[in-house]
Amino acid sequence: MARHTFGTMTLSAGIPIESIAKMMGHASISSTQVYAQVTDSKISEDMDRLIDKYKAKDKNTTNVNMEAATDTKTIPLVVKSNGRKEETV
Repeated sequence: MARHTFGTMTLSAGIPIESIAKMMGHASISSTQVYAQVTDSKISEDMDRLIDKYKAKDKNTTNVNMEAATDTKTIPLVVKSNGRKEETV
């Protein structure tokens, strides 16, 4: 019971399974997986972290705000070729 608790709690604390395997004296990660169970709360926390990571990435790579993205106004698009104005779409 204590090995299961240790494995699950350390995994839930964000410790990599490779490190947990070494701490528990396992030569194989598959042995550690018997003891370290992924809990629903760990999955939820990991999903939240993943969502936050992509939200932050989007903020750093795009300047489109949600109001502009949902605006229904038509904006003319000017297509240029060799620096000259060719046509307005």
